[in-house]
Amino acid sequence: MMLAFLNQQQALAKNWKTITKLENGGKHKDAKAGIDKFLSDPKNANEAAAYFYKGKIYNAVSKDSTITPEESMKLKTDAFDAFKKYQQMDAKEVNFILENHGSYFDLYNGYFDIAAQTIFKDTNFSASFEGFKNALAVEDYVKSKNYDYGGFKFPSLDTSLILKYSHRR
Repeated sequence: MMLAFLNQQQALAKNWKTITKLENGGKHKDAKAGIDKFLSDPKNANEAAAYFYKGKIYNAVSKDSTITPEESMKLKTDAFDAFKKYQQMDAKEVNFILENHGSYFDLYNGYFDIAAQTIFKDTNFSASFEGFKNALAVEDYVKSKNYDYGGFKFPSLDTSLILKYSHRR
């Protein structure tokens, strides 16, 4: 019994090492495949940190210039969901504390940038609306948790986002 547990722990450590090596090496799509495979195993479903890294990896893949803005927003939404799941599973949220919740601010910026690019570059107003709506959802979540990043907090009224968001409503 103990030997089976040790073998499982060694396999877990090997998987993490492979996934983090891929991510740190900038091979985000390969890291995504690795984290997806890791989380598809029911034995790993309770690994809280896996959801934090899923969020980080999905957000990194969302920045790939070869994917569409819609694919990018889907990846960001999956990252946002993974981050929230991580926090539900790990009340201490050590990984977020170590990065000062910066991943949430990065998600907000990513959504905002995609929305601004699509509205000005491609005039795809429906995709822009979704991007601004998602940025607002991240902002509202961050404000509800009272997070700041390096002293920055979202203003109580984000006029730039609200004007762009409401423009197409």
